[in-house]
Amino acid sequence: MTTKSDFSDEEWSRIIRAPFVAGLAITLADPGGPFETAKESMAALKSATNPPSREQLLADVALDVQAMVQQRHNPLQGYKPSHSEAPHEYQRDDSRARHVSGSFDDSTLNRP
Repeated sequence: MTTKSDFSDEEWSRIIRAPFVAGLAITLADPGGPFETAKESMAALKSATNPPSREQLLADVALDVQAMVQQRHNPLQGYKPSHSEAPHEYQRDDSRARHVSGSFDDSTLNRP
């Protein structure tokens, strides 16, 4: 079972940011104004804090995101995509990422 202790601090910060970066990508792919942006942001926060299963890794992510929100820390703090790194920064070629990606399904996206 993969847990938080299996990752370095830098890797863990990337994992914490992943749901929010995905939400940002969805928002940018289909911009709908300030209300849609707020809805997508809330959906990303909800999916990050309410894992779809009881896997330890997802629970660890949810607990850390909840702690950051309670302390009013921005989970995207320090994230600055650039044209040269953005396409491959979150590629799923790592075996741990493939394991985590299997934990999500269409119901986690909160899309009709």
